[in-house]
Amino acid sequence: MVFTCKACGAALKESDISFDTGIAICEHCQAVMSFAEDLNVSSAQDFPSLVKAKVGRPEDVDIEDTPLRLRLSRRWYHPGLFFLLFFCIAWNAFLIGWYTMGSQMGEDGVIGLIMFIFPTGHVAVGVSLAYGVIAGFLNRTTVEVSASELSIRHGPIPWKGNQRLAASDISQIYCKASKAAVRREAAAVLQPTLYAKLKDDRRIKLLSKMGELETLRYLEQRLEERLGINDRSVPGEYTS
Repeated sequence: MVFTCKACGAALKESDISFDTGIAICEHCQAVMSFAEDLNVSSAQDFPSLVKAKVGRPEDVDIEDTPLRLRLSRRWYHPGLFFLLFFCIAWNAFLIGWYTMGSQMGEDGVIGLIMFIFPTGHVAVGVSLAYGVIAGFLNRTTVEVSASELSIRHGPIPWKGNQRLAASDISQIYCKASKAAVRREAAAVLQPTLYAKLKDDRRIKLLSKMGELETLRYLEQRLEERLGINDRSVPGEYTS
């Protein structure tokens, strides 16, 4: 039987798998996973506790730590946004010029209609790009945990991904590669995602755009400490 890593897709060697417990560790991406069902191992459902190296606080993460709550936040801003801003201005300036020219040719109904309809896809791109650039300059992601709740908010520009989870429902917080990064270890390091594993075994995506892997690992560490969670390995998570 051939086993492949559930995180990066690399073929696993026999030495990567414990046939007694069904637990495997990929030598390529260091993900921990279970093949208990494939190997008919019933004792491998509980993954071992992990001892991970402590991650230092990233400079771009702001922290408010009080007895009632822990709040961690990070701005979306990065210097690359200026390139996107200039590109966005050029893109939308072209569209404004196009429609201005089209309005001047509006006496011919057919030509005016064609000039109006033709760039509609480009208009959608331009609007989306402008919205994203504005959000990049203004938005901040805030992760807050109290005794009763874990919440994630993006704002002030509305953005998808806001979350509210009952603290008592969470069994683990962990990082793993996003789906877009499968089979490319280098890309996987650049595209980590933070998940919550609930006690009913559901996995909830929490964050994928809050900095590099070390930032998400720091969040994982602080959230589990605050929630009183004993860190245990989850199939496919980063462990290195």
